[in-house]
Amino acid sequence: SFTVLEALALNDDPRLSVYFSLPNSIDPLSSIPYRARPINPSGPINARYNRDSVSRVGEFFMSDQFSFNLLTAAEVYFLKAEAALAGLTSGDANDLFRSGIQLAMERYGVPGASIDDFLAGSAGMLNGSDEEKLEQIIVQKYISLVYQSTEAWTEHRRTGYPKMWLGNGPNATGGQVPRRLTYPSDEYSKNGPNVEDAASRYPDGDKLMSRVWWDAKPGVPYIHP
Repeated sequence: SFTVLEALALNDDPRLSVYFSLPNSIDPLSSIPYRARPINPSGPINARYNRDSVSRVGEFFMSDQFSFNLLTAAEVYFLKAEAALAGLTSGDANDLFRSGIQLAMERYGVPGASIDDFLAGSAGMLNGSDEEKLEQIIVQKYISLVYQSTEAWTEHRRTGYPKMWLGNGPNATGGQVPRRLTYPSDEYSKNGPNVEDAASRYPDGDKLMSRVWWDAKPGVPYIHP
């Protein structure tokens, strides 16, 4: 996705060549050889993101068989970093953040020297306001959640990060990322009264943009600049 590519490319992240393979045709207007598709492009811009002009998944992820953890050590450290930043636990948020990055990179075979170089740069250190630090933590957490796409979607809805560049194609969500999944029609047919009761508890009903109880942060989604 463009969201992941942007997060990696802006910080010269060594995982770029792990997550993405080169596209069949290189975009002469791009400063990097990788390209990824934004969400919901339409019209003339859609032609720029056809199958041959965007990067594929990296070779690391093309194995016939692989194992993965539902909750990685990296995610635990990012959770701890957010909790420390909010003053909910002891510990140094920056140290926990850096440990999360290191563990996330080690998981995908990034050489130690490349990890050290990244951590020595500005992207490897929390800086700015508490909200800016939260954004850094969540962006790193998001790009580490390769095998847990639903969890990554949850983080975006919960925090507003990472900010996503969205296209303007026709859709049922007003051009935004959905806030939830609707109840399936099969559930309505087999468990109608209970589903109707549950749906009625949402102010707008059983809609893609109705917010679940923890989706309560004011001001989200944030507009991509």
